Amino acid sequence: MIELPDGFIVRTEDPADSFIIYGDLNPKGYAAKGYRLEIPNLNNAGNGLKNDLFLRLSGWLASQTLDKRIQVRYTRDADYRDILSSYRADTEKLAHDEWSKYIRGKIYDRMQDKISARQLRREYVDVYFARSLAPYLKNGFIPETPREHSVFEREVYSAFANDCSDLKAFLGLPIRPLDIIDLFREYYRAVNKSALDLDV
Repeated sequence: MIELPDGFIVRTEDPADSFIIYGDLNPKGYAAKGYRLEIPNLNNAGNGLKNDLFLRLSGWLASQTLDKRIQVRYTRDADYRDILSSYRADTEKLAHDEWSKYIRGKIYDRMQDKISARQLRREYVDVYFARSLAPYLKNGFIPETPREHSVFEREVYSAFANDCSDLKAFLGLPIRPLDIIDLFREYYRAVNKSALDLDV
């Protein structure tokens, strides 16, 4: 039977820099960081655009070194709650007359109903990079002081930031890091397929 490694999320000073540790915090463990790609809808794109994206993706994959692992995860759901919550907050803040509040409230309610009925579709492409912790643990020792923790987190995140900038340069697509909340949400949804029904 295959045993999956335990993992935990390392919360950094900037939540967008947070990453996951798999296994133990020792040279045998791994650090992983996820990034969300905004992929354009290519259904109606011409072959030239599709071929260009394919060549850029092939070039990026060919440029990768063997000191890391890459996982691409495609998911889809009907969850627009993050966008709707900011829409509702903007309505409360910015809509000054009753008519605007009423119309925006109706739009909000209609979209909530569509989310509940799963009539909307939202697609995600996440890229995860994983690296061995051995190069980041000096002499194999766990960082103990706050300064050592800070140096460790900065070194690990810097490696992932380089991976992200390479990905941006090759693909030319908007990419954003998965912050501590996103990392938890994606992990939770990966192992709990009914998690969309829960307020995660």
